[in-house]
Amino acid sequence: MGHEVVAFRKFGYTDTIGIDINPGKNNPYVIKGDFHKTKFNNESFDTIYTNSIDHVWNLRIFSKEINRILVFKGKLILEIDHLLKKTKQRRKEWIKKPSKYESLIYDSLNDIKKQLKEFNFIDSFPSAHEGFLIAIFEKK
Repeated sequence: MGHEVVAFRKFGYTDTIGIDINPGKNNPYVIKGDFHKTKFNNESFDTIYTNSIDHVWNLRIFSKEINRILVFKGKLILEIDHLLKKTKQRRKEWIKKPSKYESLIYDSLNDIKKQLKEFNFIDSFPSAHEGFLIAIFEKK
């Protein structure tokens, strides 16, 4: 719905825009789109943030697309759920819920790092959201 966009704009990042398959009706902060194949020009962004990595259908396609639209040495910031609090079994149960949209399951940050071949891992730390992890990558 654009809450993250509003937060980034309040901190001075006025060009921030969100992208979502379902941005909501008349949403001024989020445009309709798919992060597997965006309509943005090559090297359009210095930084990309997502808290939707669990909605990625294919990490390799996602990684290549983010690589395409990030500038050299641009940052990819992932806020990752399902790593710090849920066991492997609980993650599988969560994803099988019919009301959920998660499509990707991972057991560790290393699972994600292996697929993001276009990026160097920089750092990770617990998010302010309980059970989430922030991981920062840099475009090679």
